[in-house]
Amino acid sequence: MKQLPQTTFVPDLKACSTWQDVCGFLDRSRGARPEVLAYSAQYAMALAARGAVGAARDFYSALAVANSLARAKAEIDIVSCHSREVVAETEAILRAAQDFLDEHTVPCTEWPLPQEIADEAVRIVMQRAPGPHKLKYFRKTCEPSGFPPQAIDLLEMSIEYSSANDILHIFEVLDAKPENRDSRTAWIADPGHCEIFGIKVFISYRERAVRILANPGSYDVIDVHFRNAESIEAKLAGSNLKMK
Repeated sequence: MKQLPQTTFVPDLKACSTWQDVCGFLDRSRGARPEVLAYSAQYAMALAARGAVGAARDFYSALAVANSLARAKAEIDIVSCHSREVVAETEAILRAAQDFLDEHTVPCTEWPLPQEIADEAVRIVMQRAPGPHKLKYFRKTCEPSGFPPQAIDLLEMSIEYSSANDILHIFEVLDAKPENRDSRTAWIADPGHCEIFGIKVFISYRERAVRILANPGSYDVIDVHFRNAESIEAKLAGSNLKMK
């Protein structure tokens, strides 16, 4: 199989020729960073799809590819102790293959080729693969939190404001939903956990800046957070907001 980007970020994957090999690696790598687990799960699913393609072109051979992905997903989730990062990847890749099979099947007459289903699974793996991130405003930082202190990664950007009206304008552009506690005052509540442009974020304001956190509820920053940050920056391009 053509080398996938995941092997660049997790070099140990280069030694894995089957999804079972990747499961062995995951079993030995418990406690690894979430992105290592996620990229390994992606790679294992690609191997599961490719490994199920044979010479036959009948419907049951097409089913065999989806079945292989389903079995691989179950085992990958188990060896990773059902890590949410891993489950999110295996679920997305399996669902894409299942949907492709369903959408291209006419009972008893038409069905996709096994290779086509495998190619769709690998396409999703490539789509979710790590890659270079071009961020202008979002920055990754690390802060201690709790006791004993634990390092928490943050992916955050700031938008400057100078008045309550500025804050409300920023929230309007973001389509965030703050709450006014008292209409007679300028006090405005933080939106907190919310969605902007269909992306889950955490928004607060202090010290003359509205802050947008792209990895809410996570102690780590993984590839999906970078992709979400890129999408937010693209949506805000051309706005009159004072981003920094």
